[in-house]
Amino acid sequence: MESNSDQGEPCCLYFPRLTVDEEFQFCDMPPGLVDWIISAAKDIPAVDRLVGAYEDCLKIDLLESFRHYQQVSGPIGNRTTQLALYVILANFIEHVAGETISCVSFYSSGAQAAYMFAGVFSPRAYLETALPVNNANRIEIVASGQRFDLSEMLVRTGNLEKSVDDILVGAIRTLNVEDRVFLKDRRGLRCCLVAGYHHEIQMLYDFLVKENSLRLTQPHRADGAHIPVYDRLSLERLAGAISFLTPRLPIVGASGELVTPSTANADALRAVYLDGVIGSLNTGAAMETASRLSQRLIVAGTPFGAKVLNPDITQHFGKMIYPSDVLSIMATFA
Repeated sequence: MESNSDQGEPCCLYFPRLTVDEEFQFCDMPPGLVDWIISAAKDIPAVDRLVGAYEDCLKIDLLESFRHYQQVSGPIGNRTTQLALYVILANFIEHVAGETISCVSFYSSGAQAAYMFAGVFSPRAYLETALPVNNANRIEIVASGQRFDLSEMLVRTGNLEKSVDDILVGAIRTLNVEDRVFLKDRRGLRCCLVAGYHHEIQMLYDFLVKENSLRLTQPHRADGAHIPVYDRLSLERLAGAISFLTPRLPIVGASGELVTPSTANADALRAVYLDGVIGSLNTGAAMETASRLSQRLIVAGTPFGAKVLNPDITQHFGKMIYPSDVLSIMATFA
């Protein structure tokens, strides 16, 4: 591979949420590159094991799915397939592009790919024990959107003297809606995604819209992802069956927690995983933690899935790289 002046600088590999329903383009692939990836995949043991597990457990030919997806530029059939393709891409970033991975981080459902890539889940163990938890959670998320009238909105502020968290917490207390409105994702000092019951979200919008320093999106329909509107105890019990192996890389949780190979244990890995999949999120804190370990941020997934990474929190890194940039370097081999 041609030399890259940035290679050798430690990077955080970021796994965004799975975006099967929202995006029709996984990443731009130079002509012939898919064929080369398919032919070379067996040379990377982690990818070969992944492909074999999906074939044995799900009867899915991942590499042919990858080829079909790029040919039709259409959505991948399901999240389980897209997750695997995130992991395949990540392995090529590490083993072919030759990037130095100092840690992995994730957003929401990207936890599944991050844990598999970091070696916490073997592909077969993921399919047999972790996948049922994620499927059950997805069912609950969709059902919550049907049972309840839920909304969310994005709140930004240019006021550097007071964080958006402080403004929102004060407003929520004033309106007495603490059990109906939740800070779904803190995206730094000046940006937060708020979600909850529609009537109360609208109340909050009407209350905040008078504040000139704030920029608000109109409340729009949402489901129950990452807000406590459905029972998570059954999911936590299901997660008790998951085996968590020691990661080969440091893992930065979705709220900024750090689990390293030397400090990892099953309880810590389970807590970080469940927090990322069903808990509230703090992307700002996660990126701050990751930036202490890395100089660059590489997205192992779709740009749409990474849209939560606003400039305020990515400025911690010297450079942010999307999959198409890495794949362009890889294309020199095709």
